[in-house]
Amino acid sequence: MNANQEKIDLQVCGNQLTEAVCSIFHTILLNRSVGKFSFNEDGTKSVGTVGYRDVDCNFVDLTYVACSSDVLDEHIRAPIREFSEQLRSCDATSSKPNGQISLQFYQKRKSRWKSTAAVPWEIWNLDVELIKVNNQFEVERNREEIGQVLSEKLFIVIEALDKHIYIPDNVSSDNLDTIFETSFPDIQPYLFEIMYVTPNSNTFFNNTKQQIFNFLHKSVFL
Repeated sequence: MNANQEKIDLQVCGNQLTEAVCSIFHTILLNRSVGKFSFNEDGTKSVGTVGYRDVDCNFVDLTYVACSSDVLDEHIRAPIREFSEQLRSCDATSSKPNGQISLQFYQKRKSRWKSTAAVPWEIWNLDVELIKVNNQFEVERNREEIGQVLSEKLFIVIEALDKHIYIPDNVSSDNLDTIFETSFPDIQPYLFEIMYVTPNSNTFFNNTKQQIFNFLHKSVFL
């Protein structure tokens, strides 16, 4: 299976980093999540609803829509905060620190040795570069400009989400947890993992098997 791969470039100030990445990852997961599944004795199933909420950014002129799940939100924000802290810690030693943070969707499958392998089907790579502003005027101008850039990126992300061909299907009670993250109480996103690399880190958060990165990917650059 060839995973769809998307690449997004971002240039933001340090205090905008968490909000910028969250806006993109939440937009993706809004389209890659469903309500909780319920399976009936007659073999039929029903799917619960997913709530939504508006999120206003503090350091960027941007409001985006996210799933109204606090558990999902924290699951997303925890690695993004760590990525932000590590990248911002490089700010004193590098004029323009850069790093990459990725959102990867995968499916669990049995390998030929009967062990479970994580097989990716969609990967979103964000290449981030930190920039600096010198005065309050530049702060306000940057706040507005980054908001406009992110709005355009989110629009392109939504278009790209609709173009992807492969999404796991044929869901049953037997294979549910090989396709969806079932541990959340109020929502059921497709299995995903957030990973990052910075100049201060040679490993990814929630490091998965290196085989994930050995697959051939189809690249689409935003």
